[in-house]
Amino acid sequence: MGVDGVMTPLNQKQGYKEAKVGVVFYQKDHKRAKKRGIVRHKEYVATLKTRNEFTNQVNQLYQQISGAKKHQTVVIGDGAHWIWEMAEKDYPDALQILDFYHLSEYVWKVAKNAYTNNEEKQKIWVNTQQQLLKKSRWEIVINNCHKIKRKKKDLIEAIDKLEGYLNNNQNRIDYHSYLKMGLMIGSGVVESSNRRVVTQRLKQAGMHWSKQGAEGVMALRASYLSTSNRWSNFWSKMG
Repeated sequence: MGVDGVMTPLNQKQGYKEAKVGVVFYQKDHKRAKKRGIVRHKEYVATLKTRNEFTNQVNQLYQQISGAKKHQTVVIGDGAHWIWEMAEKDYPDALQILDFYHLSEYVWKVAKNAYTNNEEKQKIWVNTQQQLLKKSRWEIVINNCHKIKRKKKDLIEAIDKLEGYLNNNQNRIDYHSYLKMGLMIGSGVVESSNRRVVTQRLKQAGMHWSKQGAEGVMALRASYLSTSNRWSNFWSKMG
């Protein structure tokens, strides 16, 4: 299960409101194809409504897919607190995985501030830390950060943020175990879900939506893009 948020433009000077997007699928349906993974069977939900409303929609979809089958629930997300609050409350037995590539952004910020104008050193340093993280040796990454001379405010801030991010997500960054289990460690599937369900239709140039209109389009696209027969079922009921 992957969950995330994407900002959606509203009309009448309402600014932007976060749409919450969820995707539910079985690990066995995730296949590698050339340089990226493809999930052959997946189900989407998306809404501008409250977190409780979103959680209810995700739960309903989750129950439909999982049924009585024996399974291990896995929740993948970035550092947003609401994602992990939802996971703790509704899926207490779930394995929580922090998106590796979102974490890598924090690593890159340290590298760019430590080795300004030296892209080669940046890449080498980041690659070293990523390999350590994939071995679940995140404490060594923190130690490596402290070995860097902190001469700039931006560098100090970047290191502090990375250290805090790692410490706050200790129970979600055992990447060595996740990879050994054959699990994905990135939220690319849900990032793709944001793009397919929301961005491609609701965030084109000059577009602004009413809440009702945006909600309706998201619901339709979530049904249409899902692998099951939700789309055809919807239209059969309309008929």
